[in-house]
Amino acid sequence: MTVCLAATEQKAAGVAWKSHLWGTPRDLKFLDYLFSLPRLNELAGSVPAWRRGDFRWRRGVGFQPLRATSISDRPKSLDWTLSDRFVTPGSISGLPSFPEGLSYELGPYLTKKRYRLDELHRTREEEIYTPPLVLWNDGFTDAAFFNYKVRYQHALHSISGPVSDSDYLMFLVCFLRSPLARYFVFHTAASLGTERDKVHNSEALRLPFFLPESEAAQPNAPSIVTSAVAKLRRFVEEMKDSAKILLKKPKVPEFRLRSGDDDEEDNEGRALSTWLQQQRGKAEALQVGLNSLIYKYYGISEQERALVEDTVDVFDRSDTPSSLEAARGIPTLQPVDAAGLEPYATMLTSTLNGWATGDLKVCAAGGVDAELGVGLVELSQTHSVTEFRIRDVSKPLATALQRLQEESAERAGHLEFSRSGTIFDGSRIYLVKPALRGEWTRTAAINDAVDLSAHIAGARRRAKTR
Repeated sequence: MTVCLAATEQKAAGVAWKSHLWGTPRDLKFLDYLFSLPRLNELAGSVPAWRRGDFRWRRGVGFQPLRATSISDRPKSLDWTLSDRFVTPGSISGLPSFPEGLSYELGPYLTKKRYRLDELHRTREEEIYTPPLVLWNDGFTDAAFFNYKVRYQHALHSISGPVSDSDYLMFLVCFLRSPLARYFVFHTAASLGTERDKVHNSEALRLPFFLPESEAAQPNAPSIVTSAVAKLRRFVEEMKDSAKILLKKPKVPEFRLRSGDDDEEDNEGRALSTWLQQQRGKAEALQVGLNSLIYKYYGISEQERALVEDTVDVFDRSDTPSSLEAARGIPTLQPVDAAGLEPYATMLTSTLNGWATGDLKVCAAGGVDAELGVGLVELSQTHSVTEFRIRDVSKPLATALQRLQEESAERAGHLEFSRSGTIFDGSRIYLVKPALRGEWTRTAAINDAVDLSAHIAGARRRAKTR
């Protein structure tokens, strides 16, 4: 309900149903917090609104070209210089920036793609191509910073601002590339995870984002921004220097028409592909360090971080498989072994022990019965916190399942086998689930901890009234 109210206040009531589609109760609570923060659309507005002084930054979507056979009621004259720099979604794939020297030239690119050079369907305002600017793609998988003027088509979205805000826009790139941003759009963008991987401009602009001077910012926000921007700037400069070395090789001007869009491969093309692969690997390692700073900037707890990372690494990658063959490899349905239960068990015990008020704590042991395809985690009381222990669960598993069947028969009046359940047996608790990754995530542990805590508290209240 709180997410619904928050979304309505943000004039985004349509996201309420989406957040309930994939979100667990803990996700909905966390989304409620994220909705309480200032939005990116409070900083970035349309170019006309920016010209009036209503917004600090301007937002936009790239131009739409015309083919020779295209029909347009009101075509726009293409008045740009054909040597203007141009990038595609493929240019920024896996990269937080892209060297100017490796970008396309607008004219040759349009010619190669058989677009007209005299007219466009839509040109957009000139300011959205003016640096410093941030670009991200329709699928919201990539975002990059540019300090040079660059043209781009409508498959890319942008935010740009004054030169004095370059650092803030670089920090925006750090955030847009983070799991936290992906988590938010996964739960709020209508098409993502339900139909096709597309995040509309208005949906991306609902992201929680604020500057260090905002009331929502923590006291250490300026230092976090400084640290993150320094890391990104160092990467950008090193990549720029590396690109200069690459450009000194023979026939490199041809690279500009071979950044992944051509089928033809030659030595120079392979050299560029290798270079891009190396840079993407470095960018991925960079983002890992930046993610920790993003979590600090937003005050994200360990449990909230687990929600974010499970969503991005497991659930997001399991939605709408493209084929039956692809469905066989989705993360949620992958089998787990006993070691795969450890993240779940650790999160479960740490959460419960964090809520405990007395001397008694809980520890966990468990494993997987490969024949039955079922996993079991056993919680028991202890005076000292211990790590998760892998053990043979054949006997406890059989006992737990037998008790689960007996309880089902008593409630329903007939036997009804269930593959999952929670069994309370004196001072021990057994959690039984299919041995699949989607059942044993840290997110599941957090939600199970809430349910267990509520059950125990209810049992204590009932005991007092007897």
